[in-house]
Order: sequence, then C-alpha cells, then structure tokens
Amino acid sequence: MANTLFPALLLGAGAALGATGFGAGPVRAAEVALGQVPPTRAEAAVAQSRAAEAPIAQAAQSDQQLAQANVRVAQGSVPEPVPYEQGKGFYATIGLGAQWPQHRSFDINNTGIDGNVNSGGGFSGDIGLGYDFGAIRTELTYGYSRSSVNDINISTNRFGSARVGASGNVDKNDVLLSAYWDIPTGSRWSPYVGGGIGYSNIGTPNIRVGGINTGGGNYGAFGYQAKLGVSYIASYNTDIFLEGVYQGATGQTVNAVDFGSFNSWGAKLGFRYRFAQRPVAEPMAVPVPAPRYTPPAQAPEPAPAPAPIRGLW
Repeated sequence: MANTLFPALLLGAGAALGATGFGAGPVRAAEVALGQVPPTRAEAAVAQSRAAEAPIAQAAQSDQQLAQANVRVAQGSVPEPVPYEQGKGFYATIGLGAQWPQHRSFDINNTGIDGNVNSGGGFSGDIGLGYDFGAIRTELTYGYSRSSVNDINISTNRFGSARVGASGNVDKNDVLLSAYWDIPTGSRWSPYVGGGIGYSNIGTPNIRVGGINTGGGNYGAFGYQAKLGVSYIASYNTDIFLEGVYQGATGQTVNAVDFGSFNSWGAKLGFRYRFAQRPVAEPMAVPVPAPRYTPPAQAPEPAPAPAPIRGLW
C-alpha cells in the first residue's frame, strides 16, 4: 500500500505545480513570443515597462557623456595658446645703441701725405619695417650713426710720421635690406643671425695738414652689415632684442682725399611690434543629450463585467 501511495503523491504535487504555473513559465514565454497564445495582462504590463525604460537609459547615458565632457573642459583639456608663440606677417622695429669705428685710412692725392683717422665711439640707431615668414624674417631699415674724430696719424715723405690732434664728427646714414634666421629653442628666448646690404652715405671731417685744408664732404657708398642677437618673446605681438652689429661701407674720394672703407662694431637694444591678431580658439564640441522619453499615460483598464448569477432561472 505504501509503495503505491508515494508515487501517487509525487504525481499529484507535479500536477499542482503545473497548475500554478511554476513549471510552465518557460513554455508559456515561448508560446507568447511565437504568438501562439495571447499575453496576459501581467505579461503585457512587464513588456510595456521594459519598452519605456530603454529611452530613459539612453538619456542617462547621454547625461553621463555630457558630464564627462564638462569635466575635461574644466581640467584644461581645451588647448591653451603657447606662451612663446608670436604672430607672423608685418612688424615694426626700432633699435638704439652705440658704435665704435675702426681706424680709417686716407691718402691726400699728389702730396705724399697719408695716414689714419682715429675715431671715438658714438651713437647708433635704426628704425624699419619687417615681415616674418616663420623662421626667416626680412627687414628694410634706415640707420643713423655719429662718431667723433679724436686725432690723426700722419705719414709724409719729407717729415716722417706724426700724430696730430683733430676734431669733428663722422655722420653715417644707411638704408639696408636684411634677412635673419630665428633659431627656435622652444622657449621665450630665440637667438638669431642675419645680414644685409644697401646704400650708405658718409660725411667726412675736414683734415688740415701742413697748410693743406681738405675740407669736409659727403659721399655715397655700398653698405653692408652682419648681426648676431637674441630675442625675448614678451607677448604674442611684442619682443625685445639685444644684438651685436658689424657694419661697413666702401671707400671713396672726396676733395682730392682717398678715404678707405668705413668699418665699425656696435651694439643695440631694441623692440619689435607685430601687427598680427591672435586667432580665436574654437570652443570644444560638447555632445547634446537626447531628449528624455516620457512614457504615455496608461488608460485605466475597464472593470470586468459581473458574472451572471446562476440559479435564478
């Protein structure tokens, strides 16, 4: 009797589980998916809730991307302008300093008198307009310098050599076209080298020796220069420079006196202003979040019709 009762109880329990739906859940879901049976109200509500949650999850992901972009902007991920960058194109330049001319030879024609003019230091300056191509710059400048005459060394065929006092000034005007190479260093300091050629006008002093008065005068000559300097980049539009200068001009004959070339060493402190405008940085693109999805309001389900009362007819 016990052997037949226990299997019967197990069969009854399995039937009860099947009736309550615990065992038929996967089968039921498959039948609904295939359209073999209509979903119940509970299954339809679960499916509608999942469909409503999908756009909300997408909106939350967009909000997270926007927050991450704002954090990157706040942390400085937008590139800042390099502090030692400068504008290209046209610029103005001015430099002021001093020069020290070298001994300058002279020869008075048909007299057997020659010698050297010894000059002291004097003022030197230039002003001009340039164009910056990047590593290469070009400039057209006007320069003026003045030096004093200290004394003259004279050599004659009759009286030998002598050193006599002298006074006066040598004025020099230059118009030079120059080119420079700015050596990049990745910092605010930029060394450079360059040189130029052009026209020089030199005013010579009056030389009086042994009753012979040569008189002063001016002459034009071929001028040239070489420079070695360093620039300090103060801002996008301005820089300050310090440079050493070597200048020269060819000799010429003035009032029966053959003058040799005019050569000098000098130094200048200067300033450049660049006319370029700093480009405006474009703002970083920030993703726009998708509009939030609001599920439609569900209409209340109609109440089921009351079941008929049996037994009244």
